[in-house]
Amino acid sequence: MDPSASLKTLYSDLRGNTTPDGAIEARMSPPLLLMPQDKWFYAKDRILIVGQETLGWKKDKLGISSFSDFKEATDSVSLMQNAYVTFCFSERNKRHRNSPFWRAYRKIRASFDTGVEGIETNVLWTNLYRCSDGGKSWYGNTNKDDRQLAEQALDGFLLREIEILAPTGIVFFTGPQYDGYLKASLNGEIVASPVDERFTTRELAKVCINKQPVPAFRTYHPNYLQRAKGVKYREVIDLIIDKLKE
Repeated sequence: MDPSASLKTLYSDLRGNTTPDGAIEARMSPPLLLMPQDKWFYAKDRILIVGQETLGWKKDKLGISSFSDFKEATDSVSLMQNAYVTFCFSERNKRHRNSPFWRAYRKIRASFDTGVEGIETNVLWTNLYRCSDGGKSWYGNTNKDDRQLAEQALDGFLLREIEILAPTGIVFFTGPQYDGYLKASLNGEIVASPVDERFTTRELAKVCINKQPVPAFRTYHPNYLQRAKGVKYREVIDLIIDKLKE
């Protein structure tokens, strides 16, 4: 099957996933769904950047403010994919994307994408948690049981997405706090190993994904890297880029 069609099928199947608690679905934001363009599928280098959590991701104007709405809305997959394109690549949203995360994204993209900024790119962005807790983090005051119920709705989702997208490199800006869910999202088969003597595996680690022979690296979220030490932020990003090019 064509990769774009396979991705659409995966996202459509997600509409049938349910949690044991309808109240959790009503709290969850709609899912963040990628919409890669032709350049992704034909590029020699395809880099997937994975952040931590999708916060404030709801589309009231589309009538999709929750995971429940996503399941019920007509053509919700296409609507959310188009929302991804608008958020990531719309000119009017550029002024909102000057955070450490987006600066790191642009630096990595500039290293692997020779084109101009825009929707046609071979460097994509997503998050480990695709749905927020009503616009808030699942690691705040949320009951752990509630978080686990939300995770069940996307069980196996990230791994299947990676299989379809077939990236040639992955950067997890998730930090060690999310390692438990990262392992679960990748079918429990990851091994973190040192990358460079300058950094501990908590700071930067190479991740081996089961049955996916792709170089992947996990480090802290760029916001944390920059707060911890500005030089470390630049060193880590530069080292990841160098390793992805090896």
